[in-house]
Amino acid sequence: MHEMTFNQMEKKLRAKWVKDGAKVPENALSLEDFGGIIEIDREEVGKILEEKTFFEDAQDVAANRHMRYFPPILHKHHFFEAACVVAGSCTNFINGKRLELKQGDICIFAPNTVHAIAAFCDDADIRNIMIKKSTFETSFMSLMKHNDILSDFFRRTFFSELNETPWILFHTAGDEEIAALVERIYTESAQNRAYKKRMLSALVSMFFISLLRNHEKDVVIPVLQNTPLENNFVFMMMYMQEHFAHISLGELAALFHYSPRQIQRIIKNATGMTFIENIQKLKMENAAHLLKNTTKSVAEIAEETGYESLNNFRAIFRRTYGHSPHEWRKLVLA
Repeated sequence: MHEMTFNQMEKKLRAKWVKDGAKVPENALSLEDFGGIIEIDREEVGKILEEKTFFEDAQDVAANRHMRYFPPILHKHHFFEAACVVAGSCTNFINGKRLELKQGDICIFAPNTVHAIAAFCDDADIRNIMIKKSTFETSFMSLMKHNDILSDFFRRTFFSELNETPWILFHTAGDEEIAALVERIYTESAQNRAYKKRMLSALVSMFFISLLRNHEKDVVIPVLQNTPLENNFVFMMMYMQEHFAHISLGELAALFHYSPRQIQRIIKNATGMTFIENIQKLKMENAAHLLKNTTKSVAEIAEETGYESLNNFRAIFRRTYGHSPHEWRKLVLA
């Protein structure tokens, strides 16, 4: 059993909750509707939710423990936030929907995502890891260069005003490596040691990389733009990445039991690109990798990448990279 002592505020909150009938909230409250509890009023809650409350001066990363029995008040931040369920469970209210989280679940919220957390059990231990958006791109640019799910999430968050992917969820129950990283980030954030900023940035990078390495197949992505997107979307994208050389839209649709029109819409809504554009992007990235890291001929690479016509391969490569395959190889190897 995960035991955690109650601070004075949690004791007061729990006592009031029990007095009021010990009912778990079914809905979140807006700050305007919040009537105040104990000695906390609406204005004080508003201040608690401000960015400057979470971050020390010049720090890019912060971590805290969510207060149990605190009413779920809808709010949003200008930074990324990862809600990590160390023990127990909680309910997230996001964009008018409920998302139940259990031990090991890690939900990453995009900036400006309206959400609220309800942790109404004694053994709930929720750690929130927060990363400033203003410094994230610089601190974690290396993550955003890779073609993976989390990198796409961050890129779309930065460059889209539509907030198309407001959250992403990883199921990590039983992963001791992830649990240890969450604990280290939390502990480091609470201390004032030398090189704190650099250490936190390094730990958070390890945290994200470990999520991808260990749990890329355990990801849940929300429904986008009212599209009937199911959890198998992640496997769909991974299948495209593994079979880009020869997969067709019809084959992908049949494999995942969608019509070609449905799957085209799902892919477009989720990635911002059509099926063909995604496949061509994967092909060109693979071709560039082979040109740089192997001695295979251009004809061999074209065939391996899925192009029957060498002239077509050369034309698309030039359009993508601004040089022919031969010219590009010389430039990168010079």
